[in-house]
Amino acid sequence: MKKGDNLIIIIVAAVALIALGITLITASDANNKVASITVDQRPYMTLPLNRDTTVTVSTQYGSNTIELKDGSVKVISADCPDKICVHTKAAYKVGDIIVCLPHRLIITIEKAD
Repeated sequence: MKKGDNLIIIIVAAVALIALGITLITASDANNKVASITVDQRPYMTLPLNRDTTVTVSTQYGSNTIELKDGSVKVISADCPDKICVHTKAAYKVGDIIVCLPHRLIITIEKAD
C-alpha cells in the first residue's frame, strides 16, 4: 500500500463512522416520535413509539393488527388477500410508511408535537 491509499482508507472510515453515528442518534430516539394511522385518508389514531403495545384496527375495509415494540411499528397480521403490509419491514425512522391498500390503511412515522 502507498501513503495515499492509507489516507483514503482513513477518510472513508471516518465518513462512515460519522454517518453511522448520526443514523443511530436520530433513529433510536423513540420518545419524540409517533405512529400516525390513517384509514381512507382520515386520521384514525396516533400512538407514541416509546410504549410497547398491540392495536387492532378494524374498519369496513378489513382488520390489521399493529405492534409497537422497541421504538418501531409493524403490521403483524391482516385479513387482506396479498398481505404486503405484513411482509413490510418495521418502521422506525421519521418518514417511514407502511401501507395496506385493500384496507386503505397508512401508518406514518412522524415527530411528536
